[in-house]
Amino acid sequence: TTADDDQIEFCMDVDVKPDRDIEKVQAEIFFAIENYLNPAVHFYLLKELMDKKIPVDEIFSGPILEHGFIDTIQLEQTNLRTFIHASDIINLLMDIEGVTAIRNFMMTKYGEDGRPVNNFISLKWCMPVTHLHKPVLRIDKSKILLFKSQFPFIARYDEVHDTILLLHASGHIARRGSGH
Repeated sequence: TTADDDQIEFCMDVDVKPDRDIEKVQAEIFFAIENYLNPAVHFYLLKELMDKKIPVDEIFSGPILEHGFIDTIQLEQTNLRTFIHASDIINLLMDIEGVTAIRNFMMTKYGEDGRPVNNFISLKWCMPVTHLHKPVLRIDKSKILLFKSQFPFIARYDEVHDTILLLHASGHIARRGSGH
């Protein structure tokens, strides 16, 4: 992390269907939150942007990149967030296969000293992001309790970490009805 990061901890209780692997669900939760905080910028082939009816001179007016072209409209939409809305994140998490409820959702901001920032502790609805700072998920501080049939489970961190790396490599999570 850098001085330009807002480090955010997320705490919640998550009700999960009994047949789902809790480490996989928790990894998908962290992955979804990371993507919400900092959406990935997608690189396009020239043909893909032309198919989107973007004029050729506009495509070539951007910076020269090694891996393709960036849609400037998409780039503008991925600008730094000024607020983190609990409702947005809860909606994303409810789309994860096997998640039936999110309860006791809270967010806390941590300073560079590793301590919670006054007035930004256990916020339930909305977390303001410091101007020109990038919101970053603090996995090590976040606490997620998963419930199956009302019994609490804590996921094994090493398995969750390995699964997050796999999700980053494949770029997706199991959504409801997707058959994964």
